[in-house]
This record gives sequence, structure tokens and C-alpha cells, in this order.
Amino acid sequence: TVQGVPLSLSLARPAERRSVLELAAGARVETPEHLLAALAGLGIAAADIEVDGGELPALDGSALPFVEGLLEASEALDEAPRRFVVVDSFELTRARDGARCALRPRDGDALIIDCAIAFDHAAIGAQRRRFVLDDGARFASEIAPARTFGLLADAEALRARGLARGASHDNTLVFDDEGPMSAPRFADEPVRHKILDVIGDCALLGAPLCGEVEVVRGGHALLCEVLRAALARGAVTSLSSHPG
Repeated sequence: TVQGVPLSLSLARPAERRSVLELAAGARVETPEHLLAALAGLGIAAADIEVDGGELPALDGSALPFVEGLLEASEALDEAPRRFVVVDSFELTRARDGARCALRPRDGDALIIDCAIAFDHAAIGAQRRRFVLDDGARFASEIAPARTFGLLADAEALRARGLARGASHDNTLVFDDEGPMSAPRFADEPVRHKILDVIGDCALLGAPLCGEVEVVRGGHALLCEVLRAALARGAVTSLSSHPG
């Protein structure tokens, strides 16, 4: 729940390089994806989230501070039965401008993410990683620490469009012509961060997603488009108990 509004994919609005939730009376909450990924990655079924202001804090640019805070409060977490959203009928794919996003059924009760990125920058290049979201500890160690990343050459253009104004070396893995300007946490940190964003966007369904999501050079808007289409065409089923 955000400001008393139940979490729903219908709240998501297209935005460049981030997620945006549009609430009642014109209120908006920007960049909720890292917190939502932390909740989903730890398997937290329900939480009340109070947001003071129009944007979630960037913290260190990853989901790790949210994970650490949630784990500190773990004794108070609700252990009620969970609801699931299951991809159970057919594959659904959208492609645009060299990007592709697909949603397909898979056996089991986990979310499988196959993510690929490709940048002309030599230090990033092409990266691909497959991650199974079935263990909170593995999410906390392998995905949650991956930070937002960007190119130093793009910084001025982004700020001119009102983006990345709070970006710094404290919360962003920045690449200049020589490579990363600070020590990466993983050799493939950029694609791990993309997986983090996918987990956060899928959390907008309001329940854990069981199936496979493939994202190739895609972003928030394309993934949300696929999720909406899956709901509209009956490709997913909402279950009130464990799908297995």
C-alpha cells in the first residue's frame, strides 16, 4: 500500500529510466522499484509503506539498504498465506526499437528472469544473466547490492531533461571512457541491476509472479506493457494459495 492505495499495475505510468506510480488526486511516487524489489526478493507478502514526498530515496543506488532495513524488522513480518500470479496459458512478447520483452509459462513456483543488455561502451558491452527468484538470501547477496549505473558522457543530457539530478558516485556506478569510476560490486553489475528493476516492476502485480520473464535491452515501460497485456488477455491467473 502506498499512501493508503493498494499496489497495482494500473498505478504505473510510462517514464524514462524509472518507474512512476500515479495515485489519487494527482499524487505521484517516483522510483519505487528498488524498494518493491526488496520486498519481492525477500518474499514479504504485505507491508504498509508510508512515503513522505514524491520520490523514494536513492540511498546507495541499490536495493541493499532496503533489504537490510526489512531484515532488521523481520520479527514483525506477517506470515499469512500468500497470493500468487501464475503465467499459465501462452507466451506473450512485445518488441520495439531493438528491445524485446517476453512473458512465458514455466513449471514451478518461482519467477525466472533472463535479462540481457548491450552497450557500445567497451567496459559494459553485452551482458546476460539468468536468475531464479526462489531464495531471499540469494537475492540479498547476488542481486540486491547491484547499483544504478550510467555513462558520464550522458550525465549532462539527462540533467537537461530533469533526470539524474541526484546522481553521484555515492549512489551510481558511473562509467567514463576508461571504465568504471569506482569499484564495481560485481563484474556484471549493470545486468544484475536490470534484473533488480525487473523484480521491482513485476511486484506491481501485487503478488509474486510465477513464470519466466525475458528482457532484452528493454526497460520499465516495455515490461509493464507486457504485464498489462498478459492480464488483459488472460495469460496469467491469480491464485490465493501456493501454485504447487
